[in-house]
Amino acid sequence: MLISEQMQLVRFFRLLVMTSIVLIICLFTEPILQTVLAKEAKIKNMVLSNTRDNVVLYLNVDGAFRENIEKAILSGVSASFSFIILLNKVSSIWKDKTLLDIRITHTIKYNNLKKEFTVTRSWGDGRPIVTNSFEEAQRLMID
Repeated sequence: MLISEQMQLVRFFRLLVMTSIVLIICLFTEPILQTVLAKEAKIKNMVLSNTRDNVVLYLNVDGAFRENIEKAILSGVSASFSFIILLNKVSSIWKDKTLLDIRITHTIKYNNLKKEFTVTRSWGDGRPIVTNSFEEAQRLMID
């Protein structure tokens, strides 16, 4: 066997082992994630457009605030929603290339003493937005 063939075989087995590990992790964590996450939440009104320099994504999340999540927030527990956006260039000849990998996190916290909600979003200027309205705080979290 030539050295280049041996190297290709080693790469193939490494890829096979890594794929197996990822599949095993997914199999064991899926039931846990289903109970923790708001599985009724769905993305709606997704619009993908572009400007001269940017690709722009707009979306809303529907069903993110289940009753138990609302109760937890109103009792002072902070909640975070994370959005993971991947943009891949798919190629039939070459390996697919990740062009964009963005993680956006929105966090909501209720202050019982001041009776106000603080929403922090990881994009924009990053300053917290304070409101007395739970509906407005919810909208800030999911729009």
